[in-house]
Amino acid sequence: MTVVDPGQMAAAFEKLFNAGDLEGLVGLCEKDALFVTPDGTALRGLGGVRAALQGFLSLGGKATLEKVYCHVAGDMALASARWSLTGGNAPPGMGGKTAEVLRRQADGRWLFTIDSPTGGA
Repeated sequence: MTVVDPGQMAAAFEKLFNAGDLEGLVGLCEKDALFVTPDGTALRGLGGVRAALQGFLSLGGKATLEKVYCHVAGDMALASARWSLTGGNAPPGMGGKTAEVLRRQADGRWLFTIDSPTGGA
């Protein structure tokens, strides 16, 4: 999925997550992206991102994301979304507020540079 408006990243993530599309989710990230897990562990690169997202997908729940803000400065954006995961094996009340940094690529796509699903809490 191509995201050309950084303000649409939360909607794109929700759609891919609920479709169970792990590779689509990983495709929203730069090759050297940083993913910060809820316990604060920093995972670098697509392998780390893939492992973290597979963990969330393995819970089998439905994700709901709502953009809180998206501030663009040139080719960078600071964004945040409120999210929840319900159903499946998701623990009750699972969710948070993200802190995200996105970068516009040469082809106009926006990708995550840093994604912290609970960093905005």
